Amino acid sequence: MNDEFDILEIVDQEELLEIESGSYNISEVKPLNENKFLVSYSNPESKTLTLMDGNKETHNINISVAAAVSSYARIHMSQFKNNKDLPNLYYTDTDSTYFDGPLPDSFISSTILGKLKLDGIYDSQATVFLAPKVYALKNQETEIIKIKGLSKDSILINNINIEILDQLLHQNSQIKVNQDKWLLSFGLLDLYRKELSIF
Repeated sequence: MNDEFDILEIVDQEELLEIESGSYNISEVKPLNENKFLVSYSNPESKTLTLMDGNKETHNINISVAAAVSSYARIHMSQFKNNKDLPNLYYTDTDSTYFDGPLPDSFISSTILGKLKLDGIYDSQATVFLAPKVYALKNQETEIIKIKGLSKDSILINNINIEILDQLLHQNSQIKVNQDKWLLSFGLLDLYRKELSIF
């Protein structure tokens, strides 16, 4: 939520000289043509001003709104946890639940705000929930594998399936997954590729 971003501007030679002669921290200057430059810079006084002004500045962010939205989501989802009138809950996130049986129709709707949408029915013998945002589901038509930090392509390239994830439930089991990620460096204004290893 830190909004102390660098300023990114296209300037001419004269404007660039003004920035360079000012009290700005310049992180990057890229020439675009004879008289135009892309410059990335920050104002070192902005943090001091915030501290001196008693944090009364407007930064166009509101942490309380983000906290309220996620809090209300947790409150709403709590009705599905430890509820003896509902089927057993296997897994939940801020916007989804997985049960071992059907929910009452009063909870389900694809059009009413606050109700749950039924995305699919999966065989409970073909489901694996390892950790938050790491799970696999399978039925006769589809197999869904979600692993936080891994793209769908990486899951396919590394041949990860529900059986491999099921093996991870056993003690001392692990897998090594390689994934190429394209990252954008705003400071260098460049794209680069990085290989990540996930265990």
